Amino acid sequence: MIDITEHASQTLLAVMARTDKPAAGLRITAEPKGDSGLSYSLGLVSEGLSTDHVITTPGGITLFVAKDSLTHLIGATLDYQETESGHAFKFLNPHDCPSARSESCECGTGSCSA
Repeated sequence: MIDITEHASQTLLAVMARTDKPAAGLRITAEPKGDSGLSYSLGLVSEGLSTDHVITTPGGITLFVAKDSLTHLIGATLDYQETESGHAFKFLNPHDCPSARSESCECGTGSCSA
């Protein structure tokens, strides 16, 4: 369904351990944004919504995927990348158009940049 790299998993666990409020997991949404692919939102939550699809990763992280986003995320991989220009969680998703595959998201901010 949704894969998560070891590096992304370790980073999420570290972020979750540093939060002031206990986090039950990571809520993910993905919505089409015109001709430029998908727009992602990531955020730590104390609980998912009753309509969320719940996935427990092999690393023990619970993902709460918004019901309307599920079809957009099948086959996607969440990675965490560190470069000279910064670091961010990034989706490698076969459902994105090629020009949008450089989009990355910052956990908890709800913002993405292309």
